[in-house]
Amino acid sequence: MARNHNCNEPLRYLLKVILAFLSYFLDVPDPPGDLQLSEKQAKNIRLSWSPGSINNSPINESIVEFEENRWAPGKWQELIRLPGNDTMVVLPLIPYVNYQFRVISVNAVGRSKPSEPSERYETPPAAPDKNPENIRIEASKPHEMNMTWEPLKPMEHNGPGLEYKVNWKQQDTNEWEEETVQKHFLVLQNTPTFVPYDIKVQAVNKYGSGPEPNILTGYSSEDIPEAAPSNVIVQVLNSSLAKVIWSTIPKDRVRGHLR
Repeated sequence: MARNHNCNEPLRYLLKVILAFLSYFLDVPDPPGDLQLSEKQAKNIRLSWSPGSINNSPINESIVEFEENRWAPGKWQELIRLPGNDTMVVLPLIPYVNYQFRVISVNAVGRSKPSEPSERYETPPAAPDKNPENIRIEASKPHEMNMTWEPLKPMEHNGPGLEYKVNWKQQDTNEWEEETVQKHFLVLQNTPTFVPYDIKVQAVNKYGSGPEPNILTGYSSEDIPEAAPSNVIVQVLNSSLAKVIWSTIPKDRVRGHLR
């Protein structure tokens, strides 16, 4: 018996009507408004706002963005996301940043336009709270040792006048040497050949020093060995195989990693 496909037409029509109704009456939220800053602290602040119209679809997330005018003026960056329809949050802040904030509401349809920015709030400067990472010790020339590191990002400076305090000493001595530089490398000249050094690099600015840095070990430049293997003995095992034995070079005359 053939089916009557026409019986489904009313259902299809009803579905089209419902979808048209929903698409007409549902929309992204209107932007939030009336942004207020309160409880202003050195490393946090309270932000509150009034929600815009939800346009028949509940708000399920709010996105707080910030812009700062010292390092990347005009660039808005995401700071935090809040699930649900909260209209208040305590924001974590970084020292020495001139902030302003805006809020975006999200519902099942999509994102609202951003709110108007809040007033600006500048956090006070402070000493760095971290030190450089990825410190490397290289020796490309004889009697030279090159120390490099990954510089702090601008928003990690925490205050004006960022520099790097480099300390080093040979491991068999107790006295540290020190130099402060603005660049992210330091080259030591006239170093002895292949000697182990203790090295540490600390971030400093006009408001103080970063945490006590970890001590790393590095070696000054290598050079050709001062001696060759001695007491070489060759033992012929058969027509195609021989065994060679020798005395190793004294460690203090290798002057590098023996390969």
